[in-house]
Amino acid sequence: MKLTAHNAGTAYVIVKSMTDGSDKVNVARCKITVSSPAKSIAVKSGTIEVNDSKAVMRKGEKGTVEVVLDPEFSTDLAKVKITASGGLTVKKGVIYAKKVTKEGKPAKITVKCGKLKQIITVTVTK
Repeated sequence: MKLTAHNAGTAYVIVKSMTDGSDKVNVARCKITVSSPAKSIAVKSGTIEVNDSKAVMRKGEKGTVEVVLDPEFSTDLAKVKITASGGLTVKKGVIYAKKVTKEGKPAKITVKCGKLKQIITVTVTK
């Protein structure tokens, strides 16, 4: 028997067999987990508009970014971590602009997934 995975996830295969001349049914169960690691990561606009890895926020504003993994059904989505520095904070995926950035010192949003990393520079204005 040949099995083909069409998406990442977990499936169970149950095989039943009988020996000739016997009434006994043999049952075997096998758990199959197909994972799909991310090959690339991109950050697209959520409520924060991101263009060419740059964004602008106002002090006191909050927002989110949308993380897109390739392949889109990657099982690594649960491993995505968003951190921020330079006057930005992140709580439960929401990014808060706490301080106005100084000239030449933008804040940063860092999105990591395994060994993949995407950095967005953010200018926080009044």
